[in-house]
Amino acid sequence: MNKKVAVSARWYGRVPTRNGKPLPSNQWARAGRKRRWSVRWYSPDGTRPREMFDTRDQAEEFAREKTAEFESLGVQARVRPEAKTLGEFVDELLALRIGPRGQRLSVGAAREYRTVLKRFAEFVGRDLPLLRVTMADGIRYLAAIRSTLSRHNKPLSPFSVNKHKSVLKSAFNVAVDQLYYLRSNPFSRLKKDKLPDLAIRYVSPAEYWAIADACRDGTPRGLWWEAFLAVSYTAATRLNETAHLTWPDIDFEANTIRVVAKPVIDGVEAWRPKDYDSRTIPVPVETMNLLTRMHTDAEPGTEFVFLSPTRVEWIRAKRQAGTWSEGQQVLNNTTREFKRLAGAAGVENVTLHDLRRSCITHWARKLPAAVVQELAGHADIHTTLRYYVSIRSADMVEAREVTANALQLDPKWTQIR
Repeated sequence: MNKKVAVSARWYGRVPTRNGKPLPSNQWARAGRKRRWSVRWYSPDGTRPREMFDTRDQAEEFAREKTAEFESLGVQARVRPEAKTLGEFVDELLALRIGPRGQRLSVGAAREYRTVLKRFAEFVGRDLPLLRVTMADGIRYLAAIRSTLSRHNKPLSPFSVNKHKSVLKSAFNVAVDQLYYLRSNPFSRLKKDKLPDLAIRYVSPAEYWAIADACRDGTPRGLWWEAFLAVSYTAATRLNETAHLTWPDIDFEANTIRVVAKPVIDGVEAWRPKDYDSRTIPVPVETMNLLTRMHTDAEPGTEFVFLSPTRVEWIRAKRQAGTWSEGQQVLNNTTREFKRLAGAAGVENVTLHDLRRSCITHWARKLPAAVVQELAGHADIHTTLRYYVSIRSADMVEAREVTANALQLDPKWTQIR
């Protein structure tokens, strides 16, 4: 698209004449014909609006401002938006699975896109031209979903509403920056609702050891669970990261575990960490001792640490039969079994992910935030600071003692007492 802003004269009134003949246009001004000045440009919806001014100076000043605005858009200002319907855009985006920065969407993100965008398209109409989607459409849609019930017959949580906002904004950024269907995002000013931070469930070392003791039954499965919990609690690995560990990822000499993307191995589909980057994590010798025992007992040729040859064979058969779903968990029933073990240990209201959070909390008490971010594999430092650094009851006691000790230094405090 040509981003030029056009300035032109708009004459009105009768054309002046001389000797009964119309004067040429270059003589109209001298003959006193009236005119106004027009500024015309392409708008983000593909139309060409016009603004009228009484003087040429006013028109040219407005044109300079419009030109600067288009310059700030960069390549968008040179691309004419395509005539797509909302439904066509949604279908294409889900097929391409492309994110706002050009990356391929993960399975989880693609699932969120599909849920939100299909509901939005049904709400405003699939045949609505993409260029006609406005912020008002988003506001009405969000108001509607706030009043709907979830599958648990409860109102949609504020956290879920914020997820809908994120998807709308992100998806339409793709329409602007990747596909060039729009020159501006109608949801660019859509803000998430400010919500209270969720309480972090901190798993104390005593609670961890209680759960670990519940695993010790002298069987290979018991050892498997001891090692699995140790890695989760001392390396802060996510469930899928732990499940996809291979023996080459374990450095028994350096006492480190490496989380890195995997190609297809023994028929198990390729996998990558959540935030893409690989990382190396130091772990205590107690964790390495458990992994050493597992490695000693592992069948020859076993590639994965926590996926048994039987499980790998089952996954391979499912993939060959075409019945394996992308993103399906390679370990099954892990969450349910963990809850059983925690219950047997008398530890309540705890999840596997709480083990990861607790490990990161331990790191945060001794290490700089940037180091904790790297070890945890967080793309955003705010995730480290906001969600994973919890306060123990011991911290509360220590904070109280610090304040009390400070007051003891002031003679006035002694007088008050």
